[in-house]
Amino acid sequence: MALTRSQENLEATLTACQRVLSALDGAGGAVDPAAAKAALSQLMETMMETMAEIKEKFFMKTNPSIPPTVTCKKGAAQLEELAGKGDWAGFGAAFGKFESDVKALVEKAKMEGTTIT
Repeated sequence: MALTRSQENLEATLTACQRVLSALDGAGGAVDPAAAKAALSQLMETMMETMAEIKEKFFMKTNPSIPPTVTCKKGAAQLEELAGKGDWAGFGAAFGKFESDVKALVEKAKMEGTTIT
C-alpha cells in the first residue's frame, strides 16, 4: 500500500533526525553533544512509536494531517542544516521548537474530542 503524503513526511522527518544524530557526534561549543543526542534520540523514539501507532489511523489519511507533518519535516531539516553548519548556538532554540511541533502532531493525531459523522 502506498504511503500518504503525511506518512511520507513522517518518514522524511525520521531520516533527517537520524542524520542529525550522526552530526551531533562531532558537536562542540555551545551545545552539550551527549545531552542533545540523548534528548533527540528520546524524541525520535517517541516519534517512531507514535508513527507506528498512528500510521494507519484515519487522521494520517486526511488532509488536516499534512500541515503538522510538514512542520515537523521542516523543523528536522532546520536542525540538520544547523548541525551541518556547526551552528550550535541556534541549535537549542530550533530543537525546542521541533520538540513542541512533534508534541502538537501527536496531540492532533490522537483526535481527542473529534467526532466523525
